[in-house]
This record gives sequence, C-alpha cells and structure tokens, in this order.
Amino acid sequence: MKKPANKTWILVANRAYAKIFEHDAEETDRVIFLRELEHPEGRAMNREINTDKAGRQFSSVGRFGSPLDTENSPKEHEAERFAKEVAAAMDLGAEENGYSELVIIAEPKFLGRLRTLIGREASTRLVSSTAKDLAQRDAKELERELDGWWRDGSLKKAV
Repeated sequence: MKKPANKTWILVANRAYAKIFEHDAEETDRVIFLRELEHPEGRAMNREINTDKAGRQFSSVGRFGSPLDTENSPKEHEAERFAKEVAAAMDLGAEENGYSELVIIAEPKFLGRLRTLIGREASTRLVSSTAKDLAQRDAKELERELDGWWRDGSLKKAV
C-alpha cells in the first residue's frame, strides 16, 4: 500500500461551492488552490428547483392535509446530493493517498452533512473542522488567508 503523501487538504465548502486547497510541507510549504466543485442548484430557491410537491396526509378529522415531507425541501435534497459528491471526492483523495491530513471549513449545516458522509479513510485523516461559510469567497483571496492561518497555527485547532 502506498504511503499517504505528506500533504494536507483543506476543504472550504457550502451547499453550492467546494474549494479544495493543499498544503505540501515538502514542496512549497504554502497553501495552494487545487480545484473547485460547483453545484448551482445549491444556490437556487425551492421554487426554482424542478420537483414535484410533497405528498399530503389527511387526518380523519378535518378537510386539510399536511405535507408528508417537510424536512427535505428541494433545496435540502440538493444540498445532500452535493455533500455526497464532495464527500466522495474526499474519500477518493484518501483512498489514493493524495493527502495525510484533512481540514474542513464549511457552512455549519453542510459541515454536519459532510462529517456523516465522509468514509472511514477520510474520517481518520480529519484533523480539524470549523463551522464557517467562506466558500463563496474568491479562491486566490482564500488561498492567501488560509496560508496565513496555516502559518500562525490557527487552521488546525479543533475537530
């Protein structure tokens, strides 16, 4: 089995964007932008997402029904789909030993989704996670800020 690279991946994500950065201690000793995943449906309003309405349930008393599925709005469903895609990318990186440590900075609800969806291999490499939505920011701006946080040690605080 190939030894994990001495690299840290830093994932900055929300329901619409995921930016992957890398810190390579042996090569550049700085944080660099690797790639971005986009999910435009994550920015859409519920009414803009093409979907059927939720089914309704009727009680034996009264004429009006209530929605069957209020927790999984179209927007939440799209966020879950994107979280699965992002988690799969983190899992693949771990399986291919592309990184030895993983740092996640994500919008709070999306962070919760990611933490439950990443596989065992990626999960064991998770060294820090922060609930903060920075994903809409420019990649170059984030690269500079993350590099500064890396250097002052604040990037790897708490899991």
